[in-house]
Amino acid sequence: MTWKHMSNRPLYFPFVFSPNRPLRTAQAYLVKVPAAILALLPELAELTRSTPAANTPRRTSARPRRPRSRTGAGYLADPVLRKAIEEHAVRRARDLYPDHHITDVGAVCSYSLRAVKSDEEIHIEVKGSIGNADTVELTTNEVTHARTTRTDLVVVDQITWQRRSDGTIQTSGGRCRHWTTWQPDETDLQPTRYRYTLPASEG
Repeated sequence: MTWKHMSNRPLYFPFVFSPNRPLRTAQAYLVKVPAAILALLPELAELTRSTPAANTPRRTSARPRRPRSRTGAGYLADPVLRKAIEEHAVRRARDLYPDHHITDVGAVCSYSLRAVKSDEEIHIEVKGSIGNADTVELTTNEVTHARTTRTDLVVVDQITWQRRSDGTIQTSGGRCRHWTTWQPDETDLQPTRYRYTLPASEG
């Protein structure tokens, strides 16, 4: 299509037609145009089109993640990572009781492990962290249980981890600390959440 053919027709942004120079845009910037316009204007059809690059999966670093500099074993938003850290800490805690029969009761009880040896029964509260844990999160039930029943506390922090290509988590290492016959003292507890009862009437 030439300038002669277009001289009696309206011109539309962003293209400028001229008998003295090639087809070009009206301004020195790029704009999106429908792909169908290439079939209408031969001058545009001759232009080289770029091919979008295929999406490639993100490469997962094989380097283990180093522990973060944290002061507490806080909540991990990633459920896969959180579960992997919890399971790693539980495995490390089990190793501290080689002569006991260990049962994982964390899903149904207010403590993590039950260790039994003859007539002795120990309840174990286990906490894991990828950072440096100077504090841990405890529920009201965990505190109450530790004050009324023989309970040990095991904290495994500074756990190293890396995510495999299939999305699973590999964990290793960590600093393991162990407190026997643990009872959380009131002076060492700090409320971090409250349950508020709404007033019966509004306004």
